[in-house]
Amino acid sequence: MARSVRELRRRRPEVFERLGSVAEAVIEIAPTDLPVRFRLSLIDARRPVRVVGRNAEAQCAARIAGPLPLLLAVLDGRSDADAAFFSRRLVVTGDTRTVVGLHNTLEAAELAPADLIGAPPALRRLTNALARRGLGWFDGRGAVA
Repeated sequence: MARSVRELRRRRPEVFERLGSVAEAVIEIAPTDLPVRFRLSLIDARRPVRVVGRNAEAQCAARIAGPLPLLLAVLDGRSDADAAFFSRRLVVTGDTRTVVGLHNTLEAAELAPADLIGAPPALRRLTNALARRGLGWFDGRGAVA
């Protein structure tokens, strides 16, 4: 995952430039269906993502929690982040300005799964299709309503 963020920074530096002060914040992504959380520190070029236990105590500017398939669908743009937030399927705690800044940046960047995985250009189309098929499988199971 950290490699993917580093590769995204190399391929799409404008995404990180647009983040502004949000890049300095530590944001936790907390899948409610996994025993871990992901701590994003995008200003840290060497280790932008750290995996911590679900109950690990550490300061963060904001936390975004929800089922992993929903988090991935929101990131991919297949699911509406605002609708997920207002329906309480995603829970945001901490500095909401940070989360709104991250949301706006990601939405404007129109990232695809291949961007997030760091797929080489020749495999982008296939990577996107396979990732979306996998998310569709979760949709069919009712994980992303």
